[in-house]
Amino acid sequence: FDKYVLFALAFVGGCIGSATGGLKVMRFMVLFKMAAQEMRRTLHPHMVISLKIDGVPVDMKIISRVLSYFFLFMATFFVSMLIISLSGVTPMQAMGMAVGCLSSVGSTMDLFGVADVSVLPAWTKLYCSFLMILGRVEIFSFLVVIQTAFGYLRRRW
Repeated sequence: FDKYVLFALAFVGGCIGSATGGLKVMRFMVLFKMAAQEMRRTLHPHMVISLKIDGVPVDMKIISRVLSYFFLFMATFFVSMLIISLSGVTPMQAMGMAVGCLSSVGSTMDLFGVADVSVLPAWTKLYCSFLMILGRVEIFSFLVVIQTAFGYLRRRW
């Protein structure tokens, strides 16, 4: 049970502004409050509710960005888990490696029995390195860099 709690906490990563990867505590607060708000709205469909954190209303633009980042992060996690599992590790080990690389929490690999990464194929290590960079700079920032690079290359042609 303990290792599953630690696995779930590895998704958090850290606080806003920290150098760790992951979803960050503030985004989780927005997600949980929004889920609670939607449950209340299901019971009372005509109720107008504004999402507040520490008494300050959160703009819908911020909520949509948090949702976009959450779904992009989860899609990256699941695709990465499938790619890493192609290297011959178990699905649980692949999950631990994917969240460990994305959230900069390497100890999640050891939770599920991946103590020695040197036995993995070279392409898996390279992909995990890519995931670590992606998790550290955050997915949106990485996509902006890629879009800028493609725009530059398109202009040069």
